[in-house]
Parts: sequence; C-alpha cells; structure tokens
Amino acid sequence: MSVTVCKRNPSAGRVKLFLSYSPPVRSQKTGNAVYEEDLPVFIYEKPSDGRQLTFNTMSMARADNICDARRRSIERGEIKLYQSEIELVEFYKSIVINQKYNYTAAFEEFKRFAGNNVPFNIVTKEFVESYKEYLLDAPAAKRKTPLEHNTAHIYFSQFRFVLYKAFEAEYLEENFKESVKSIGLITEYHTRLSDNDLRKLISTPYLYEEIPRICCFILLTGLRFSVVTSLKWENIVSCGKRSYINRTLQRTHRHEKLYISQEALSYLGTPKKQGKVFKYLGYAAMNKHLQSWVHEAGITKKVNFEDFRRSLYTLKCYY
Repeated sequence: MSVTVCKRNPSAGRVKLFLSYSPPVRSQKTGNAVYEEDLPVFIYEKPSDGRQLTFNTMSMARADNICDARRRSIERGEIKLYQSEIELVEFYKSIVINQKYNYTAAFEEFKRFAGNNVPFNIVTKEFVESYKEYLLDAPAAKRKTPLEHNTAHIYFSQFRFVLYKAFEAEYLEENFKESVKSIGLITEYHTRLSDNDLRKLISTPYLYEEIPRICCFILLTGLRFSVVTSLKWENIVSCGKRSYINRTLQRTHRHEKLYISQEALSYLGTPKKQGKVFKYLGYAAMNKHLQSWVHEAGITKKVNFEDFRRSLYTLKCYY
C-alpha cells in the first residue's frame, strides 16, 4: 500500500499537489474507488524570490504531513482499501496511472485477452500461463501478424510486475512473478553493410530518388531515420564552407549544433527557405521502396534504414 505526494501539470505558474493511492481506497461518502485526492496546497513552478521558496518548502511540508496522516488512517483501518469489489483490470489500471514507464499498450493487450472484469479469485497459475501463450501466438491489435517476440517479452514482464504488486497488496496469495517464468528476450543481430554492399546500392539508380538520398545522408551523419525525415530547411544553417543542423534533443530538450560535411549537404537537394527537406510517405511505404531498391541492387541481406546509421563507414556516395 502506498500513498505518495504528486504534482499536477503547472497552470499560471502554480503546481497543484495531490495524493496518489495505490491500490485505491474507498470513498467514505460514495463508497467508490479513490485513486487520487486533491490537496488544498500548491507550490510555485519557478519561485522568483526567497518568499516563494519559503512558501514552497512550507507547502511541501504540509502535503507530507497530510500524506503521513492518511497513511496512518489506512493502517488503523479508519480509511478502508477498496478491496471487496476490486479486480485485476482495475488494479492494473491503477499501476498504469502511477508508472513513469508506458504500460498502456500492455494493459490494452491484457484487456483484449481477458476482458474488462477479472476477479482476483480466478487468477491462477494456469490463467497466467494461458496469457503468456496468448502473447506468443496472438495477432497484434492493428495487424494480422503475431506480436514480435521481444514485444511479448515486454508485455509479459510488465504483467508479472502488476501481479507482484497485487501480491504485495494481498490481493493474491501466490507470487506469480516467482512461480511463472518470463518470456525470454531474443538478442537481435543487426545487418552490417559491407563496402561492397554500399557501393552496389549507391551505383544502383532508383525511380524514387528520395530513398538513396535519405540513406546516404543517414550514412554520412549517423542520424536516425525519424530525425532525417522530420528535418526542415529552417534547421539547416550554412556559414561559409561550414554547415550545421540546429536541433533539439528529444529526451533532454537540449539544443545542439550538428556539423555536417559538404558531401552530406549535397544529398539534401536544392535549398529552400522552409518546409521538409525530404518527402515522407509514411514508414511502411518508405520501407517498401527501400526493399525494392535493395533487391534491384542484388543484395539479399535484410536491410532497414537504421542499418545505414549503424554502419561505421564514411564512403563517398554517388549514384
């Protein structure tokens, strides 16, 4: 059982505080499950002076005191856990809400398997094993092919974590995380393009010339396919004989300059003032064109766009 102080998205420079209950508690007024409780306190998002810093410190202390009081009330039985009607799907949802990692896809896959109502009393080792088999054999939601093995591994690992949290909360008597084995992870071996492979590709003209241009640009810069296809002319700056890409890193939001060679610059085409550098038809269509180009070059390896980024080559690319 955990009660934690959490923060909502800031509004007008203020951040509201609330308590998060996992598993949920029963509302004394309505009897419904309560996952969150708004607190009558806030903090300043960016305190501008000593007064606001002191205010934030006092607000957090007050929130922690309320959190401790709620936790003691639960331990004394004054606040009841929402335990009598709670079932696995509802408990799973509470985990999804509170996890910083994305559990949503795995949660939706479990609901497709079990439905929206799974009482804890039917959750047995056989039930868990049957879900494991389902993940290994069942088609994915948006296509008719089965889930990839490593995707099934991730979904089942997250499910075992949910079962462990349910065991900790005493909803389950057996720790299935120990009694049911995980789905093994398959190590992927990426294609390495040789000098000869690259020369074959670059010397093979292709009707949709955007594909060779994108691949050569990836090869010379090491940028990901998603970054290259989202590249805009506004991001490219030329200073004399030197050129660089102005970009913001997605994870850290840090700005950086990525200098590129004149050779890489030549694959961008005729400069424009604004707009996308490369036409993007969607990953499926682009990949289909790539496979067609690879086939025409007489290469039998399985090749994707990331293989150009991984190749530690700086060949001069002409086609």
